[in-house]
Amino acid sequence: MSTIVKLPSGHYRVQIRKKGVNRSNTFTSKTEAARWAANIEAAIESSGNAGLITVPRGTYLSELIDAYAELEPKIKWGRTKTANLKRLSTEFAAAPVQSFNQVHIREFTDKLIKSGATGVTVAGYLSTLGSVLKWAHHSRRINIDPDMAKNARAALTHSGLKTRGKERSRTPTKAELSALFKHWKGKGDLIKIPMADITTIAIESAMRLAEICGLLIEDCNWKDRTVLIRERKSPTDKHNNDQTIPLTKTAIDVLKRHAGKRTEGRIFLSVNHRSVSARFTRSCQQIDPPIIDLHFHDLRHHAITNFANKELTMPELRLISGHKSFDMLKRYMNLKASDLAKKI
Repeated sequence: MSTIVKLPSGHYRVQIRKKGVNRSNTFTSKTEAARWAANIEAAIESSGNAGLITVPRGTYLSELIDAYAELEPKIKWGRTKTANLKRLSTEFAAAPVQSFNQVHIREFTDKLIKSGATGVTVAGYLSTLGSVLKWAHHSRRINIDPDMAKNARAALTHSGLKTRGKERSRTPTKAELSALFKHWKGKGDLIKIPMADITTIAIESAMRLAEICGLLIEDCNWKDRTVLIRERKSPTDKHNNDQTIPLTKTAIDVLKRHAGKRTEGRIFLSVNHRSVSARFTRSCQQIDPPIIDLHFHDLRHHAITNFANKELTMPELRLISGHKSFDMLKRYMNLKASDLAKKI
């Protein structure tokens, strides 16, 4: 049941204790207080939130963030998320879990924006914070709104701040690829990284660079022309997201050559994906004339676009690219009107 008490300030304090759930809030009018109490009680009855834990006073959000961060060895997220968690822990070190609300989040986002952070950066922090809140609510059964960060991000969008990065449509031309392969061939043994072969795999498979560098010989099926990609990147499945994809004959031939007589281990020995990315960028700058604004990841756009031009179906394209939704897949399909004009 709920209890509404008028405070000396004239505001109204609501306290709800129902089926193990303990919630409280303060409002400027009794009508608002009663409406909020009715909504919360209805939610408790309908959504099965009974049994949530109200943490003791003096428990701060930074403690939840730090506890969530300890999951990293199991989930294996990236450096950006790790850095975000560290910053969030510092920012919310004095924010009590019991009273944590949108005001705390808004003060943090205002601080980021004032410091010059872009909407994409702010959205990244909110996404990480949302993961913490959902984990605390659903896994630890802590009485905290799991959608606070999600709602804060929606508020940013409605205020006109762009929270998504600009979609790239850059893909390499035939002349640019030809110049790159010629450049690497001319370097010979001076380049220890097999740039030409790794680039060929990217163009022929649409795999990410880290996926290519991490391929294992034992995950290749030479007969069926398939390869297993372990723990493939996904916005929803952070681990145990192994996927088998088909490969072209050209890609299989390159992988076979690097595997040689070995039956296990990494196909591209001692090759770090960050080193490959840096070498690719440097090569683009060394060519005369230099290739402007081309990233290795643009090869994934190039490959998916080429597969789309072969009239593969959406399910077939998603099997190759690993995208969970069409919305994400279409960002990589840089189809040109001139190509479609030839078909029609």
